[in-house]
Amino acid sequence: MNASSRIYSKDATYPHLKNVTPDLSIQYDKYDSIRINGTFDFRTTAEAENWRGDGSSQNPYMIDGLRIINSGSLISIFNTDLHFQISHCFLSGIHPSSLGCGIHFSNVSNGYVSDNTIENIDGIGIFIEKSFNNVITENSIQRNNKEGIYIGESNYIDIFGNTIVENGLVGIETYRSNCVNITLNQVRSNNFFGIRLRYSNNNLLFRISIFNNSDYGVCVENSNHNNVTWNVFVKNKLKGSSQAYDDGNGNSFTENFWNEWIRPDDNKDGIVDSPYEIDGLSSNQDVLPQFSILRTLYMIKSIKSINGNFKNKPNTNTDFGVFFLVIVLILLRIAVVKQKK
Repeated sequence: MNASSRIYSKDATYPHLKNVTPDLSIQYDKYDSIRINGTFDFRTTAEAENWRGDGSSQNPYMIDGLRIINSGSLISIFNTDLHFQISHCFLSGIHPSSLGCGIHFSNVSNGYVSDNTIENIDGIGIFIEKSFNNVITENSIQRNNKEGIYIGESNYIDIFGNTIVENGLVGIETYRSNCVNITLNQVRSNNFFGIRLRYSNNNLLFRISIFNNSDYGVCVENSNHNNVTWNVFVKNKLKGSSQAYDDGNGNSFTENFWNEWIRPDDNKDGIVDSPYEIDGLSSNQDVLPQFSILRTLYMIKSIKSINGNFKNKPNTNTDFGVFFLVIVLILLRIAVVKQKK
């Protein structure tokens, strides 16, 4: 558990590290890995490592500024309800390695994961299972071999303000998880679905930039009463007839922007005059597809999550992504207009 004396460099020994991007403004402490099982183990480890905090809601334990480059799971925390925060860490895997996760919670509540870089993990970037009331925010999660974020059998999880890019499978996936708020994220260029809900109910997908994912931008399977609203869908599942899929009951797709569905708007109300068809057995539609990407991105500026944990904090990565997306859509529209002329 003690800080490692091993120094990792971008050389032939670890050639994959040529592409990793640690934040050079942070002075990282180098660790092999962290594994905590239970509240007593957490308190003992925090004291040994001189982590700030006492595990209360007012003074959570701070796991901060670590640089972990290793195989297997890098930070694993099990069976605790102490309050803690993992922030400003750089986590990267070594290939080939045993399957693991950048961050893994099991039977954990009151965790807050923020402002970390998680790259090149052989398994999942962030894996939360059988847990309750945790927050994942402002992280860069990219180029991991499996899912960027996987939420399994967990409830009341907030996922907001993250950049989730170029992962080997799904950007964000939930399985048998309810009341998950997925908001204000950038989910792009993942090698399967952008976001996938499986056997998951009463979740919110709001104001997310979802683009260039290989399959559906959003896939809702055997899941009910989910709300997919005010999101931007651009160039997902390019060879398909729709950018989203739904085979559940009572799911709502409304007021989203779909890049291939921007006309006609004869009455100039900002809503395309015909509904957008969603693939799947539910025969669902977005009956209020948005005409303008700008209206979709900026009409609503903030949202408070169900359990009150939402933190209104600017995300420069997401803001840059939004700006880039706006430019792309403007160029696409200009090209369409010129072609019609």
